[in-house]
Amino acid sequence: MGSREAVVRGRVGYLGPAGTFTHEAVDRLAAVRGMEAKAYSSVADVFHGLETGEVEAGVVPIENSIEGAVTATLDGLAFGRRGIRIAAEVLLPIHFDVFMPASLSGSRLKEVMSHPHALAQCRRFIGRRRLGTRVTLSTAEACERLRSSPQAGVGAIASRKAGDLYGLVAVARGIEDVKDAVTRFVYLARAPRQALEGAPTGADKTSLVLTPKRDLPGSLVELLQEFSSRGINLSRIESRPLKTRLGRYCFFIDASGHIKDATLGEAVRALSRKEVEVKFLGSYADVSAGAVVRGKGGVGRRRIRAIRSVGVIGLGLIGGSMARALKGLDGIEVVGYDRDARAERMASAAGIRCVPISGMGACELVVVAVPIERCEGVFRDLSAHLERRPIVTDVSSVKGPILESARRHLGSRAHFIGGHPMAGSERSGFASSRADLFRGTPWVMTVTEDMPGEAYLRLMELLSRLEMRVAPLSAESHDAAVSMISHLPHVLSYTLTAGTSARAGRAVLEDLAAGSFRDLVRVSGASPDSWARICEMNAACVATALEAYVGDLTKALDYLRRGEIERLRRIFARGHKEHRRFMAPTYQRRRIKWPERTAAVKIKELLESMSRRGGRIEALEIGGGVVRVVAAERKG
Repeated sequence: MGSREAVVRGRVGYLGPAGTFTHEAVDRLAAVRGMEAKAYSSVADVFHGLETGEVEAGVVPIENSIEGAVTATLDGLAFGRRGIRIAAEVLLPIHFDVFMPASLSGSRLKEVMSHPHALAQCRRFIGRRRLGTRVTLSTAEACERLRSSPQAGVGAIASRKAGDLYGLVAVARGIEDVKDAVTRFVYLARAPRQALEGAPTGADKTSLVLTPKRDLPGSLVELLQEFSSRGINLSRIESRPLKTRLGRYCFFIDASGHIKDATLGEAVRALSRKEVEVKFLGSYADVSAGAVVRGKGGVGRRRIRAIRSVGVIGLGLIGGSMARALKGLDGIEVVGYDRDARAERMASAAGIRCVPISGMGACELVVVAVPIERCEGVFRDLSAHLERRPIVTDVSSVKGPILESARRHLGSRAHFIGGHPMAGSERSGFASSRADLFRGTPWVMTVTEDMPGEAYLRLMELLSRLEMRVAPLSAESHDAAVSMISHLPHVLSYTLTAGTSARAGRAVLEDLAAGSFRDLVRVSGASPDSWARICEMNAACVATALEAYVGDLTKALDYLRRGEIERLRRIFARGHKEHRRFMAPTYQRRRIKWPERTAAVKIKELLESMSRRGGRIEALEIGGGVVRVVAAERKG
């Protein structure tokens, strides 16, 4: 959720024990990065911890797509101390497995224990097997009880994380009645000065509690008209009894927009002048339905969801730079993973939250930034954890084999869009990464026939925010092009450096080496193992490029030996002319605007055309019901 979330140092309370879905939500919230997590046995205890100052923040469930509102959370917000505000939200897909101790996993299942909501969401499984049930305070507590007091025939319904955490084995997977169930969790901050209202992101939600002072006919309709008359969408209305006398209620409302938006602010001020008490619960990034667009018609939903959560696998130069750059964007939650613990420690010190590769499963975009020879293993490991068909991209400098590998391992579980940032350095590792590495550079994006246009739009919007220029190409065209402009220069650099070192008088050469030589051999400082593997994976294209270059070198050698300096000068002149074209390519720019409803089709047409003719997308913005594109197309 990015830099506009309130980041409060100290302790964060959550509905425990360790292994609950709320604990998983804590792990996915960037806002609690670096805080000590404290488990509580109930939602009410989390609120009590906030009110007494025992913790500075809290994470609690607020609603489930199947079972509805979590009333304990609503009561804490409505009747608890003022000043506890919602600073962020996270959506967690809910999947249930049945676990038993390994020593008893062969016994016939007769009874299951879990939280009431979990039991309710697995009614069909329980009913078909005629299982008995026991209620626990949380799904994790069920696992904890089973570990401490194992019983034959008794299982715990919980998440995979909880089962693994308590050393149990799964005897049934995915037993939930509804496969797309989601629970919404909210991050609560105690002090207003820490909480809360950063600048609007353009994709916000504001939560309010409205309590009519008098019970009059039509009073609720009158209150809601303050929103409808201004075109403000209400995504949730929930009533709760005031606990004073029968028939008295307060109303929870989630409104699209930020309290600092003129339209929504005006609506709230108008409510304050009526016979109603207004309790402001917070404005925060809306992760449930993409960004909010504003226009003459007021506030409405974007058709094309903005990417809000990104996982970066591999925190070296490229992956680390990507994570740093994304961390600087508003409204983006970034997590990282690297098998090197030292790289993760450095990333954590830079404010990037590190998670296991399983923690990438709920991200909307996953960037695979590992050495090319490790991509296949990462795709295979990642595929087991993908939850909502995210976009997956990579940064490898060969696209054909990577595209085949991604299709083989990710299949329909992800939208794979091959990527290659044309930026880098001879240095490596997170210590060399920097947030501005990609600014103004091309990002090659592979174009395939079966990719939905909306996936391209979502990825390109994010790349545009990073100030990158998208160059669409087919995998075949990319591999042929980079064999000339990237792979061949590395071959030349390594061989030139190696050949020079074998010459007599090497010490003198080292003393005299200056700009021209250093420019030519700079990239030979990169990993020879990685570049040998890259050339192996693009061997046919590199061999063709090298063969053509050797032919040109042979001509130059013949001209020198025969003293045909004019012919040698012509080669130099041709290179000089091409140098100017490479340094300052000419483009014809045009601004394009499409309605959102047709943009997915239009962008595919444009990308496919550019992939054949050349060109790049210099900017792409989505808002106000339209998609705006700046396309730089090659002249001629």
